[in-house]
Amino acid sequence: MDLSVEISIPFWDETFSDKINFHEAARLYQINSFFRELVLNLIRRGKVEDLNLYVFGYNRYGQLGLNDNPDRNRPIQNNFFTEKGSIKQIVLGGWNSMILMDNDDVYSTGFGEQGQLGLNNNLNRNIPIRNDFFKEKGSIKQIFLGESHSMILMYNGDLYVFGNNGSGQLGLNDNLCRIDPIRNDFFTDKGSIKQIALRGAHSMVLMNNGDLYVFGYNYYGQLGLNDNVDRNRPIRNDFFKEKGSIKHIILGGHYSMILMDNGDLYVFGDNGHGQLGIAAQTANLDAVDVVGLNDNLSQNRPILNDFFTDKGSIKQIVLGGFHSMILMDNEDLYVFGYNGFGQLGIEAWAANLDAEGFVGRNDFFKEKGSIKRIVLGGSHSMVLMDNGDLYVFGYNRYGQLGLNDYLDRKRPIRNDFFTDKGSIKQIALGEWHSMILIDRKKFVIKGV
Repeated sequence: MDLSVEISIPFWDETFSDKINFHEAARLYQINSFFRELVLNLIRRGKVEDLNLYVFGYNRYGQLGLNDNPDRNRPIQNNFFTEKGSIKQIVLGGWNSMILMDNDDVYSTGFGEQGQLGLNNNLNRNIPIRNDFFKEKGSIKQIFLGESHSMILMYNGDLYVFGNNGSGQLGLNDNLCRIDPIRNDFFTDKGSIKQIALRGAHSMVLMNNGDLYVFGYNYYGQLGLNDNVDRNRPIRNDFFKEKGSIKHIILGGHYSMILMDNGDLYVFGDNGHGQLGIAAQTANLDAVDVVGLNDNLSQNRPILNDFFTDKGSIKQIVLGGFHSMILMDNEDLYVFGYNGFGQLGIEAWAANLDAEGFVGRNDFFKEKGSIKRIVLGGSHSMVLMDNGDLYVFGYNRYGQLGLNDYLDRKRPIRNDFFTDKGSIKQIALGEWHSMILIDRKKFVIKGV
């Protein structure tokens, strides 16, 4: 009879004097019936932890939640949540962080001077504080953070907003900051919310009926309304009504991208570094596909970026502060925008800033396997492979790459810290800080 057992390693038990590493545990499990029974008992008794949260990078405001303010240049385990239950979602803003637990507890830490922690004050916190406001509101579906404004969507459809509102990014028809969550009733009679995206100081809400509402900072035209006027109340952007159905909304620092169901990609907003991928420049760069479509001027109306039209289907679009990445279904990875710190992962561009605006294909990962996930911070980047390898690159002044130093990386480097820690479940990047949630190494052993 075959017996399949899923085990989390490493673990701790009073029977042993030290931790047992993954490979040793596997070997002992195979050959030692006593050890096999011990492991099964540990699992039954709930002594094997599933998730570990590692934090690193900028910590001036306590956004790492470690009860202090020094930066960390190497991942450190945040044990605050160990006895709080299982982590459901990690979300990082500019300089603050929120953690949602499976039991619907939400914890806030970091910069709070604009009320973005939702704790009814303007205090910074260097240790996670539970926000009990939502306890009687129902179950939390998802948390969204911009640079300094916050939104929480409930399963019943209610949308709560708080934090910085200087540009109207909370959509409350005024420009007053909120230190306590307030329900935004604008959407109550508009139907159900399909997607929400926040970045910088602008916001977008896509309804299930296809209506797209935009509001907040619009200096660069990032709301796509053919002007540069901020909006403090959601306004429907009807540009896309005749273009088909919206598949996904993605926001960068001060720019936006909309992917349609038919594969068309529309871009608008800040383009000072070519982050829209429509810059008209020419150069001869090794291993780089170059496209020249327009210029480096900001666009206040959606522009069709047809560079990708004949490249296949878009699998993932990820936007940072001023840099962009688009992953295709065939695993081609295109990068464009600011590369002053190497955040595009193409070293040649770091020394040639005149090349900003080119859409370049980054072939570094071609021989590494299949890309599972891309995450971009303000100026740093991470790429997770299907085999579990994590590559990091870009700005590292505060240790946000987790490499035990403060040196920028102009080409991707594998962060081996997590190699024996387990499988990466979530990656969240803020402006200059990072968090990674680990599902401790699981493996299946078959035996009698």
